[in-house]
Amino acid sequence: MVRFAEREVGGNSVLLYLPQDVNSFRELHVVTSRIEAGGPNIVIRINPDLLEHDVRTPSGRENVPIEETHALVLAGGIASRMKNSDPKQLIPITPSSRLIDFSMVMLANAGIQDVTLSCVRYTVDPIVQHVKRNAEVNPAYGKSKFFVKEEPEGVIPAIRDPIEGFNMGDKPLIIVHGDEVLYVDLRKMYEYHTSNRNPITVCMIDNPMSRNKVFLQTDENMRVVQVGRYPNDIALFSASAFGYCYTLTGLWIIDPDYIDFLKSSKGADPFIFEACKEGILYGYRNTGLFFNCNTLEDIETTRRTLGMSGRI
Repeated sequence: MVRFAEREVGGNSVLLYLPQDVNSFRELHVVTSRIEAGGPNIVIRINPDLLEHDVRTPSGRENVPIEETHALVLAGGIASRMKNSDPKQLIPITPSSRLIDFSMVMLANAGIQDVTLSCVRYTVDPIVQHVKRNAEVNPAYGKSKFFVKEEPEGVIPAIRDPIEGFNMGDKPLIIVHGDEVLYVDLRKMYEYHTSNRNPITVCMIDNPMSRNKVFLQTDENMRVVQVGRYPNDIALFSASAFGYCYTLTGLWIIDPDYIDFLKSSKGADPFIFEACKEGILYGYRNTGLFFNCNTLEDIETTRRTLGMSGRI
């Protein structure tokens, strides 16, 4: 074993060891007394003791068709950073599409009919009006339901509170962050999730340099073994000669046995970090376009790229 990197993480010196055979990724060791998630310069790695442990769901369970699953769209954002008083999800992206439309059409194309939009009180009315108008011409909006919180409290409460009223049973939960444009075949991702019996599957793309995004590294079985943030941790990832880096998107599929794990998390990033540490996080590699629309610059980049790609 050869030491190839050393880094301070959460006040602790972390020594990374790479085997002589760089393809033997499962032999990776991380030596540290304590790792804390949530800091600005944190890299979380899977506990090596879990690498050979099968955490996947029981094979005896019958897979639920995607048409019968629950989908939750997070639609509580406001466009304050874009100098706009409208809900972020209603920002125009193309002449005929608002930001929320990309999530709704993706779910409709997968055949999902049980869709709930998680909103906040002071933005819900325009979103409801938009959905009602589109329901007349697009079945993607026809049966949408709304859960309304008085104030925004973060991603996990926006998920936890509405699903308290869901009859989950054996149904996986599909979570969509409504401030993203993501071109993905959700049916294929769902098939990957269920056929592999993954506890948690997140959609990933091949761009580890995406600004202000969480990025992931997987083993050969697509289990996520390392999570970091760009740009703070990218040098450590790129120094590694194994695995591959992906950018995390806001499309997640959660097995019903792990809903409580999600609900107990303190935030979206801690959820991803903790799921990695527990060895229950798997990635689905997607090659379609992806845009995270947090700022006016992001919106302009999305519009411009879609225009050049012929999608407008």
